Amino acid sequence: MIDFQKPYRKKGQHEEDTAGKTENFFSRNVKTITFLLTLAVFLAVFIPIGVIGIDKIGELFDPARNLPEMTLEDVVALSEREGTLYLEDLTCYRGQRGEWTIGVVYTVYIGEEYLLRAVASHVDLRLESCILYNQQTNEEVDVLEDDVRAFLSGQP
Repeated sequence: MIDFQKPYRKKGQHEEDTAGKTENFFSRNVKTITFLLTLAVFLAVFIPIGVIGIDKIGELFDPARNLPEMTLEDVVALSEREGTLYLEDLTCYRGQRGEWTIGVVYTVYIGEEYLLRAVASHVDLRLESCILYNQQTNEEVDVLEDDVRAFLSGQP
């Protein structure tokens, strides 16, 4: 005899054992929870970028932050070198690089008192000008041509 109370099932399909398994909020809303978690991760990454600003992100990961500070002895060593100086001779020290129509300008602050500003050619990045300024006395010396050691010791 056929029992009409049970639902019809094809042969080979067995009822799953649901004993002890309860449906809760998380099992009913898996897709919603997954979407919200993905949205939270997305916002956690991009909201700080919006708050800090895209232009400031480069500064956070700038390898120049790990470069050493230039000293006056480094400037003296550069001035005493034979041959042509290139921009890469200065970019191994912490400084600020700028692109201008006159060339690439690299500025290095040496302590509180001195400032070194170099201008390199766009073509081969050879230094065309390299000036050491004493910011307190407003005196300057050309690192490429003058005697920097005499300038620093106060001799004319």
